[in-house]
Amino acid sequence: MALRLATLNLAFVDHNDGPDADPARPRFPTWDERRARIVQALTDLAPDVLCLQEAIVWEASAMAPHWVAWLAARAGQGPLAERFDQVSDLADRLPDDYRAIGVPLPISVFRDEEMAGLGWGTVVFSRLPVRSHHRITLPHEAGDMTRRLPLFVEVEVDGAPLWVVSVHCDPLARHIDALCDAVAALPPSVPVALLGDFNLDDRHALYRRLVAATPCDCRVATTPQVRWRDDAPMAAAATIDHCLVRDPTRTPAAFQHINDYPYSDVHWLQVVDLA
Repeated sequence: MALRLATLNLAFVDHNDGPDADPARPRFPTWDERRARIVQALTDLAPDVLCLQEAIVWEASAMAPHWVAWLAARAGQGPLAERFDQVSDLADRLPDDYRAIGVPLPISVFRDEEMAGLGWGTVVFSRLPVRSHHRITLPHEAGDMTRRLPLFVEVEVDGAPLWVVSVHCDPLARHIDALCDAVAALPPSVPVALLGDFNLDDRHALYRRLVAATPCDCRVATTPQVRWRDDAPMAAAATIDHCLVRDPTRTPAAFQHINDYPYSDVHWLQVVDLA
């Protein structure tokens, strides 16, 4: 069975638009302005498995006032709605055959403080049967910006397992080593796909550790197709998001970078076809 996998960092709380936008950063519109185009792209491309990073769920009544103010400012909104669930917001708009995996989202930890009432992290939408799923917690130390918890999802393809991992990590040896060790602990005959935001490009020394564990970088192994905004601040070749695969039976047949919706930062939708 041919497979289509996709990844996107939603970056919900990185708003930077309007009269108070920081001129040193890319303009970055609100979620409401980006959502329809993102959903349309995902609906048109119809990946079998979709990995998302920086998905958000909040319960404003459970959050400390300073966190409510911080999140409202970051999201480019006035007073927050009492409840917001971005995962459900997407699920309601994507085709009905997608199942959301990884909910409820973990409570966010930002600079060693627990943000009660704010769930934040990785999630997977799958059209394939799901056998199991679990998270790992990457090693966390005082001073880290936030806790990172990749989501491992075991899906079934033609009666056989495939592990798809929605990754969000930092360019730290302890993060990459823990992630690669988790992949090495899986049976070597079982395919594994790591998709997400690694916060490092393929010039980084830690990238070589990643490709030792998952030897096929689907972007490098293909000639990527690009749908690109002219005013995007970075070229597609400078990506810090990756689709990395260890699969003895499938190879990447096509790869797409897509950043022609209202979203312009260092992340963009990536889609890979495995055949």
